[in-house]
Amino acid sequence: MNLNDPKIVVAIENAVCNQLEASGITADPFRLDGEKIIDVIMQQLEGFVLVPRELAENIAIQLAESEFKKSETIFNSSYRDYSIDAKNNLKQKWIEQKARCIVVDYKTLIGKAQEYGHD
Repeated sequence: MNLNDPKIVVAIENAVCNQLEASGITADPFRLDGEKIIDVIMQQLEGFVLVPRELAENIAIQLAESEFKKSETIFNSSYRDYSIDAKNNLKQKWIEQKARCIVVDYKTLIGKAQEYGHD
């Protein structure tokens, strides 16, 4: 996420306006400056990295494929008597399962990081 994206700046300005209005304060007397809000956020995040809450499936698959390549020689040796179609099927299933594990591990990691971040 690029916090300097004009769409995000405007979305933050709108969110602040909505919160002010919900609190009974009209935003008219205020000059809301999304860029200043972003600057404050960035200062608070110094030393931190923003990551998505959930890992995209295509990234998990890429990571799983990369892991598979590390042991492809052993895989091919272990299944040398299998047909090409059977090996490809096993490979695909392995990659899909590994990608699911990566997604679960990522969610767990993010969850733990959030817990420690609130301490």
